[in-house]
Amino acid sequence: MKNKLKILQKFWKNKKVFLTGHTGFKGSWCTIFFNLLGAKVVGYFLKPQQKLNLFDLANVKKLTVDSIIGDIRNYSKLKNAISKFSPDFIVHMAAQPLVRDSYKFPKYTYEVNTLGTINILNIINELNFIKSALIVTTDKVYYNNNQKNYYKEKDLLGGIDPYSNSKSCAELAVKTYNHSFFFLKNFL
Repeated sequence: MKNKLKILQKFWKNKKVFLTGHTGFKGSWCTIFFNLLGAKVVGYFLKPQQKLNLFDLANVKKLTVDSIIGDIRNYSKLKNAISKFSPDFIVHMAAQPLVRDSYKFPKYTYEVNTLGTINILNIINELNFIKSALIVTTDKVYYNNNQKNYYKEKDLLGGIDPYSNSKSCAELAVKTYNHSFFFLKNFL
C-alpha cells in the first residue's frame, strides 16, 4: 500500500489541478486528497449554501492555491481563471445537484449542468496546455428500468427529471467533444 501511495504522490507532486465545484461535498474531498498527494489546486465555485459544510468545517480553502468565486455559466471569467492558472488537469464537479431543485429551477439546472459542462469542454478545446480532464456526472444519467441496481458505461442514457436529463445532456456533450475535437486533435 505504501508503494502505491508513493507512486501517486510522485505523479501528483506539483501538478496543477483546476477543480470546479470544490466547495461541494465531493469537491471538498477531492481537494483534500489532491493536497495530500502534493498537487496544487485552484478551485472555482459558488459559495456553499449550507452553513454547516465540509468545505468550511475542514478549512479546505487553506489547501488551495486559490479559491475563485465564479459562476460556471460565466464563460469569460471561467476561461480567464483557467488560462491564468494554466492547469495540467481539470476536474469538473460544479453542478446544480438536487433533483427536487431541478423541478423548481429547470432552466438554471440545465444552464449549470449542461451549458456549464459545455463551457469547460470548449475552453479545453481552445487551450492547448491541459493534459487531461475528468468530467463528473451521476448514475442518474442512465435510463432506469427498475430492474437492476448497477449501470455500465454502455447502458442507455435517460433521465426523465430535469436534473437527470441535464446530466445526460452533459454526457452527450462530452461524447461529442471527445469525438469531434479531442480525438481528432491526435490526427491533425
